[in-house]
Amino acid sequence: MPVIPCFDRNDGTSGGPTPCPGGGGGTSLADLTPVLVDLTDGSWTLYDPDSLVDTVAHSAGWNTVTWEAVSASADYNWSTASGSMRAPRWYKKLIISTTQVVSTDCLAFHSEMEASRTDTSLDKVILTVAEQPGSTDVALIRAVGGAANKVSTTQISGGSYAYSAETVTQAAALGKTINTALRSNDSLGGSLYVALNNSDPATGQAMGSRISNRSNAGAGGTQDIHVMVGIGPKTSAISLGAGDTQRFQLRYVAATVNWSA
Repeated sequence: MPVIPCFDRNDGTSGGPTPCPGGGGGTSLADLTPVLVDLTDGSWTLYDPDSLVDTVAHSAGWNTVTWEAVSASADYNWSTASGSMRAPRWYKKLIISTTQVVSTDCLAFHSEMEASRTDTSLDKVILTVAEQPGSTDVALIRAVGGAANKVSTTQISGGSYAYSAETVTQAAALGKTINTALRSNDSLGGSLYVALNNSDPATGQAMGSRISNRSNAGAGGTQDIHVMVGIGPKTSAISLGAGDTQRFQLRYVAATVNWSA
């Protein structure tokens, strides 16, 4: 994922200062290749303070998590106003090309998410960027991105996630959800989404957004930004049984803009 110059710093024209084949100058923004999330590839750190994850596997683009028993609690629900967050999450530093993305950067984080209708429990997955993913305090985690849920035996949902809440669409015909999250200048920003149906080719079924309302409220200083995958029950009232499984497929691509260039 390269750091992409969007405008020529000399004359303001689009595309950047270096010509490239096909016209338009600079690094092409067309058809960027997303990163497939494989939680077993060795690049992710698991933070699971209450040892709730039994195993994780990956096959054909789908991650499968097998749970230990999980009690119903707001501490395990990513979409809650609770200040405590003890649900499992995987994370790694967000590095674009060789550059570590930091909290003062202008960052666009695009993601594609899909939950599985075959899960044995009603569960949630979030794919976000975050400041301190190894914290149990949502005010320090500071996550923004997308969310997907197993809602019932026939329905899944997908949408946007910001700080500690989500806005999602659910439907029997829902397929993947496309999200774009924006954060900049130490402000958490928000996320917007287009939910796609499961036809071929897929078309937009619904759209929405979630704003964090967290402006210039970081932990102080310049924080490294991480990619984070969080999992848990769909709501605070739901418990999970030992051996329950959760499946999801996730992809993302990120870019920063240097407005001072």
